[in-house]
Amino acid sequence: ARSVVGSPWSTSRPRGMSSPIQSSAVAAKPACKYGAQCYRRHNPVHTAEYSHPIPPQLGLDVTNLPTSAKKRPAPQDPAYDSSLPKAAKPEGRAAKPADRAAKQAAKLDEKEARERRKAIGDAIKEGMRLPAEPGTLTFRGVRPAVMDLIFQGALPSAAASASVQLTQPQLVAVFGTTKIEKGGSRDARYVCERATARYDSATMVLHLDYFPKHTGSGVWWRN
Repeated sequence: ARSVVGSPWSTSRPRGMSSPIQSSAVAAKPACKYGAQCYRRHNPVHTAEYSHPIPPQLGLDVTNLPTSAKKRPAPQDPAYDSSLPKAAKPEGRAAKPADRAAKQAAKLDEKEARERRKAIGDAIKEGMRLPAEPGTLTFRGVRPAVMDLIFQGALPSAAASASVQLTQPQLVAVFGTTKIEKGGSRDARYVCERATARYDSATMVLHLDYFPKHTGSGVWWRN
């Protein structure tokens, strides 16, 4: 393989060329024509043959300084505290899985609340069909967090194990107009005038007493 004289990848030395150690005893080396801007000034073979002085106005000649002296240490961030234990850094990462689990649990509660709300509304609407008499609905396994989402604040959590009166506007706001105001048949129209909610947080059982109200015969369909 052919080797290039002065190349940093050269593995052989031309005949008659002295080693860097031997050249140190020789008189002043000729100056490289590229001076301090020579890209080969870190090549030991090249620096053994030529010197690389820099102009006096630039200050001290750092060509022959050791490599460790040429590299300046990177400035340290003053806000960094080296006394802090390294084990304390991943605390922020450990909190992320907990946040994801809380969000997932909240989504499941909202889904269950939507399903419960629809079931309660459908049961109230079914109770307003003829003969449209007052009745009681019972739902088991309703968790307190889901209860708050079902009634959207109309049933305070502090009223657990107590009776709470829900007016017709409150029932419409929770279950919708089609579940509360449009019941009965063509000959007799009913609405859910009011309801009484009784919730036991210990057993997670909800009792809902509803009271239909007759609003007249449905003569509208004959016109």
